[in-house]
Amino acid sequence: MSAIIFVFLLIFFFSAIIFTLTVMHLRGSRILINKLKDSLKVQSEELIVNYLYNNTATIEDINNFFKVKKERFDIKHVFSENIIKYFVNESTMRKEAMLGQLMELHKNITGDVEKNIRELYNESELKHYSYQKLKNKAWNVKVHGIRELTEMKVVDALLDIAHYINHKHSVLHTEAQMAVTRLSPDKDLSFLNHLTTRLTIWEQMHILNAIEEKGYEYVPEFSQWLDSKNYSVVLFAINMIAYYKQDRALVPLTKLMAHKDPNVRIAAIKTLGSLMNQSSPESTIY
Repeated sequence: MSAIIFVFLLIFFFSAIIFTLTVMHLRGSRILINKLKDSLKVQSEELIVNYLYNNTATIEDINNFFKVKKERFDIKHVFSENIIKYFVNESTMRKEAMLGQLMELHKNITGDVEKNIRELYNESELKHYSYQKLKNKAWNVKVHGIRELTEMKVVDALLDIAHYINHKHSVLHTEAQMAVTRLSPDKDLSFLNHLTTRLTIWEQMHILNAIEEKGYEYVPEFSQWLDSKNYSVVLFAINMIAYYKQDRALVPLTKLMAHKDPNVRIAAIKTLGSLMNQSSPESTIY
């Protein structure tokens, strides 16, 4: 019996040692990875500045920055901080470091520099890298690709992104819907014709924001979606008709008073009342 206890304690002892070493290794790896990320961030920042402002860096320099030549592994590297480079995709880390800074810059800068940022993105390997994310199986990676292509105004990506407007994952189809709205010429909302998923309030607000960014003259006639089979699209159209005071929609709105969905009926009646009230002569007195 004592021998069994001894063996059990021995196993427990060695398991504890292995666990402790594993935790120490993971912590050490995180520290080394963070050091590498900080170093790459500084290098990419210097390249961006030299390309955008100093004209001392070229697209070739940018692409060369993404190339990583892996040395042959040697046991001596085990005792070097550079060992982490043998277990991570440093080329990907370099692209992510530069992309993060370009995205942030592009959001906050206008004029010629904004155009030069997009030029750097389009002519380097970064645009292709974002396209690769769209093909990734993971939904969250696809989302990052969509955000990057949309922020950099890559109109050519419109059809690839539109493929996900009815995706089963809510975050992915929301991102796709917002991207299509932003990238479409004149803020075209034709994707609503093919939408089968529910259009949430949050998604509606983002679509409205995208329309407002373009300008009032590009506001579509929302009555074209009043006969949609997707009730959330119909409700959105009714609300937009009220918001933009599109009184030309009075006739098609009256047809919705007999709609089988009670929410649609109520929204139609409210919007009809609002439009008729604003167009009546008496309303101008008050």
